[in-house]
Amino acid sequence: MFGKRILVTRPAHQADDLVRPLAELGAEVLLQQAIEIKPVADVSTVDRSLELLGRFDWLVFSSSNGVRYFLDRLPKIGRDARALGKIKIAGQAQIPMALSSLFV
Repeated sequence: MFGKRILVTRPAHQADDLVRPLAELGAEVLLQQAIEIKPVADVSTVDRSLELLGRFDWLVFSSSNGVRYFLDRLPKIGRDARALGKIKIAGQAQIPMALSSLFV
């Protein structure tokens, strides 16, 4: 990676796991936060969707941030892993690890 300039667009508090190894390999790493991760102001739509989990065949996560929010919100509406029933779960590589805390 020596001599390569790489732009990382992750939020600053989540970028280190990517920035550090790139820099160690000799890359010049530029950090430009492209999105801000924050909770939604009105959780009623989210909670309504979580209440209807049993109607879905698949639950697809596009980011570990979504998994964290899901895991935080589920118990707040009085639910646990049993709410997933027979739902199939899909997502990026790190997502199964994050979801594993549901089944401990």
